Amino acid sequence: MMLRQSLIELLEEKNISKITIKEICERADINRGTFYSHYGDQYELLKEIEANVTAEIMEYISGYSFPADESDSLKMMERIIKYISNNKRLCMILLDESGDRDFVKNLIAIVKKQFIGSAGTQSIKEEYLYCFAAIGSIGLLEKWLRDGMKIPSRDIAEMVIKLSGRGLSAYKS
Repeated sequence: MMLRQSLIELLEEKNISKITIKEICERADINRGTFYSHYGDQYELLKEIEANVTAEIMEYISGYSFPADESDSLKMMERIIKYISNNKRLCMILLDESGDRDFVKNLIAIVKKQFIGSAGTQSIKEEYLYCFAAIGSIGLLEKWLRDGMKIPSRDIAEMVIKLSGRGLSAYKS
């Protein structure tokens, strides 16, 4: 836990490639041998943190099966956003554009599987539309976090669902 916390603090200051094992250990107040008994390097520790976040998000959304109506989709999105707001600091680091893009891709795949997995195969056009909606949603969530979560989480969840389902036409009179 101390190692995780130390790495998260350092990631708020600089990119993973600039973080040394020595810095992590000094901040956690442990010796390097202890670090190396658990992890090979800082990237392995980051991957474990990402895996934990992914597992927690899966747990948050596991009770929903799709395709679903908009209200079920909204409930699931609210749960995801609740997790993000409860873990703001960590999510800001992991979703940031300088973060690990593989983490974002894995997150997109998990939500896609939950939303679309039970619906069967998709056309190539649907794949592109889903990709657009997912990446746009992550961008919206990143901005929301960077701006200090000034808009209520339910409103953000509604935006994500409406924009994903109907695009900008959902907001035109």
